[in-house]
Amino acid sequence: MEKRESDLVLWQSGLAGLKREVAALEATERMWMSAQLERIALVQQELHALFQSGEGETQCRDCLGACCAHGKHHLTLANLLACLLAGEEPPDADFSAPCPMLGPQGCRIEVARRPFNCVTFACEPVEKAMGAQNAALFYEREKQLRHIYETFARRYAAGSLRGLLIALERLGERPLLDPP
Repeated sequence: MEKRESDLVLWQSGLAGLKREVAALEATERMWMSAQLERIALVQQELHALFQSGEGETQCRDCLGACCAHGKHHLTLANLLACLLAGEEPPDADFSAPCPMLGPQGCRIEVARRPFNCVTFACEPVEKAMGAQNAALFYEREKQLRHIYETFARRYAAGSLRGLLIALERLGERPLLDPP
């Protein structure tokens, strides 16, 4: 089986397993997750506003989103949980694309649920266009966001920022929401 196909099979089985785990969550755990995911969404929206102040969308369009070319492992447990707890399906993963969540019009994941790497990366032209004050605020928010994501890594076996696909390979049949 070719790597793209095996990644898709791993992704689909992992998603199905996580859906079962989410369905079986206790109310207190679901509330904890929802609160953390809400914090992530707010900080990510702040980061995106700062990114936009640096003409980020124009810069990405001009370079064709070169940083997205390495996004295969960017999606994390937290990003997927944000979709599932909202009762939504994540976009279908396309492992033939440079990033499985990249479509013809750009990222298929809304800003509040995008992977950490995607919302915290500011290339040099974007950073420069932000200005010193906004760039400093951007990196302050990045640290805040990293801390929230790290709470998932300390709580769940698949919570790492290294990416969900890597966690799925590493954990095998082990539940993703098990303690590390």
